[in-house]
Amino acid sequence: MVLVDDQCQMRLTLNRALTRHGFAVLTAGSASEARTLLEADVPDVLLSDLSMGGAPSGAGADGFSLITWARAAYPALPAVLMSGQAAPQDLADLTSDGMVCFLPKPFSTKALLDSIGRVVAMARSY
Repeated sequence: MVLVDDQCQMRLTLNRALTRHGFAVLTAGSASEARTLLEADVPDVLLSDLSMGGAPSGAGADGFSLITWARAAYPALPAVLMSGQAAPQDLADLTSDGMVCFLPKPFSTKALLDSIGRVVAMARSY
């Protein structure tokens, strides 16, 4: 799994929770770091924050650009998108096939695991 969040504490907390539940996690603090990880080895799941406040301007600088690129490059890659700001209707085109789901912050570990389970199950039937 590749986990992307510009907030270090969030990355650490999610990484800890996911590894406790048996996931192998690679972390990235930016969309560009995540893209490098994805290009090197496509993971089973992409978990990304949508709003990355410290992101530099330019193509692929935020989570929305990252997921748009990742879906074009790897259509079978399931993804969970997290945000405390974005509304799910903003993501209708990305989430319509079930391979991507939106998880509003704050969320519980159970909600995170359920979301991951849903997109992975959908990817298996892709």
